Amino acid sequence: GMRATHFAEELAKRITPHMDALSNALNQSYEFDPEKIEGTVKIALASPVLFSLAGKLYQKLHKEAPNADIQFLNWGKNTCQEIENGEVLIAVNYNNIKTSKTISSRHLVDTRAVILVRKEHPITSNFVTPEEAVTYPIASLIIPDISDNEAESSSILNKKGLKHTVAFRSEFPFTVIDVVRNTDMLFPSLSAFTVEDYPYL
Repeated sequence: GMRATHFAEELAKRITPHMDALSNALNQSYEFDPEKIEGTVKIALASPVLFSLAGKLYQKLHKEAPNADIQFLNWGKNTCQEIENGEVLIAVNYNNIKTSKTISSRHLVDTRAVILVRKEHPITSNFVTPEEAVTYPIASLIIPDISDNEAESSSILNKKGLKHTVAFRSEFPFTVIDVVRNTDMLFPSLSAFTVEDYPYL
């Protein structure tokens, strides 16, 4: 039969403790402890998510990781690349974002579409049909990778063959809110939006 050479036996003898240590290190399970996180944690959020949940999300994260410097960034055109590079640790956007295979994505929550209007708006019903909605101009958010060229609401109304006007667009939610509170425009948004924080809507 075959027999190991003296060199192979000596190498095996010397390397075995290192291999055992490496194996133990790889097999050891570390319990994640957010309280031990220090330094900067960058989280990218799509503007509707950032606008709707930033305060509550910060409070929860700060409670869990009190020593971390938490930074919320607006989702931009380079966010996927920043995730791959490790500059951004986690990001939240819509499920139709095209990402590379190196980025893991998970479904977090279901939301539904809502329309926000000013308190004194002619629409007073809790339910509005698309046909009723198109009688008013639309204000919408520009969301990178989602609605750069066309508002999502506009795309949906076009598919229904409904003529409509997108009168105002901005990347900044507060700007859209300010325009909506002073006009009869409609603001298509998400059910996660904390409308109770804005008594004028």
